[in-house]
Amino acid sequence: EPGNMDFELSPATLELRTRLDRFMQELVLPSLPDRHRWADAGVYPLDVIEPLKAQARTFGLWNLFLPGLRDEQPGTRLSHLDYAPLAEAMGRVPWAAEVFNCNAPDSGNIELLQLFANDAQRARWLAPLLRGEIRSCFAMSEPDVGSSDPTQLQTRIAADGDTLVINGRKWFITGAAPELQRSIGQCELALELMCERALARLWSWGRALHLLDGPDEVHLRSIARAELGRAKARGAASAPHLRHWMPAPLEAAAEALSSRRTTAPLAPR
Repeated sequence: EPGNMDFELSPATLELRTRLDRFMQELVLPSLPDRHRWADAGVYPLDVIEPLKAQARTFGLWNLFLPGLRDEQPGTRLSHLDYAPLAEAMGRVPWAAEVFNCNAPDSGNIELLQLFANDAQRARWLAPLLRGEIRSCFAMSEPDVGSSDPTQLQTRIAADGDTLVINGRKWFITGAAPELQRSIGQCELALELMCERALARLWSWGRALHLLDGPDEVHLRSIARAELGRAKARGAASAPHLRHWMPAPLEAAAEALSSRRTTAPLAPR
């Protein structure tokens, strides 16, 4: 129908999803014990991650998030619609997105560099990020404001001759913890584990995301503002529905007052 969006997956995306699911089952999941062993020792598990990255690139499961991927850049160009089910599958293991070079905040930083970087910035930052050779971070949170609302941020950038000067204070830099990412997949896994009477760590991490990604109240407020803005634009277009299902206000009030006078007269003072 006109105006409806088709969310059916293409045959190519279904094949990619099958390939990624198999990769997760046969290569990522068996690596969990080694990965946790390194992490528990306080050592970043490069010995686990890097071989998996090389295999993912060989199997065509690399840089799946970037619709604007160029022909000369490594990876598989997908739309956001095609990428979504793959991101969900990655999310079943919190650190798995890095294996496919789809981890946040690298994915968002790569998108920005792809759009706006000059040649020198592309060579220094974008190309190594696309190859998975370096990691990036994202500094949004600030100590004195509600940082989940970007309009409250106090950091400023200003031109100073041929350079740009950034003045502000940041903390809680995203990218320091590798387990940020694909919450739908984690929720699906949590639901499956809940059916097997397991859950607490995943639930606790989900609650932590309510703070890392902004408190629920901010998101609800943003949704409310958007809905109220739409309502204001509509004006009284919905009033006929109200009149259809509810009695007219004056008639209802008169009926209630008449009933009150006949059944419960006021006592004299």
